[in-house]
Amino acid sequence: MRKSRLFSAALLITLLYVGCATVAPNNPTGALQAPVNARQTLQNADYLVHIVTVAFTQQGVKQFELSGFLFLYEPSGEYFIVTASHINCPGETMLNTVVYLHNQPGVGHNAELVGYDRRIDTAVLKITDPDFVFDGRLPVLGDSNRIKTGDSVVVMGSPQGKRFQARDGRVTHPRVNIRVYGNPYSLLIFEHSGALGPGSSGGPVVNERGEIIGMTISGSNQYSFATHINDIKRALPNLMRGIQQE
Repeated sequence: MRKSRLFSAALLITLLYVGCATVAPNNPTGALQAPVNARQTLQNADYLVHIVTVAFTQQGVKQFELSGFLFLYEPSGEYFIVTASHINCPGETMLNTVVYLHNQPGVGHNAELVGYDRRIDTAVLKITDPDFVFDGRLPVLGDSNRIKTGDSVVVMGSPQGKRFQARDGRVTHPRVNIRVYGNPYSLLIFEHSGALGPGSSGGPVVNERGEIIGMTISGSNQYSFATHINDIKRALPNLMRGIQQE
């Protein structure tokens, strides 16, 4: 769900709901968690990224906008950005990518695509500016196996080109198979009610502990769909090595 400045296309989604094991709630009363404070979560999200990329497509040169989040690969000290793999759709050529960090909103940094895996709609970018310095808060990656129906979440991103927005919601289905138009794979994701809109793809979904538990890949005006962070964590070593899985 990327935002194009030149056109908007309807995203066709087929939902194929699958069963999942019942997980006992953390509280014995079964009461819903208190809503996560979206404003406070956004204030703490120095790692939130707005991505602007120019690509050569079958319709000519176009500019797209997505979201993402920064993380540090400690063994090498390198910074990477996680976003949705449809930043670079099949048949397109990325010409230029600039990223803006939440705690550096007026400063653009050049970045390049490193690896992607369309099976989980996830890509990794690397900031190429040699003088890049980040002195903000880095994200904590949580455990998406703990997601339950009714969990409170905050989704963040840059919908419609409006940088760094946040909205709260609740998990509505923790395990869903969807098939997205243009992607040959059936994706195992979770559904929640914190929809932001086009341009929020790649943005993080955060739980009540401030941990990232998913990444937005698609949605509608009422619901949004996110890749499980556990799937992303398993893929990251290969993506940082430059593996490109069509």
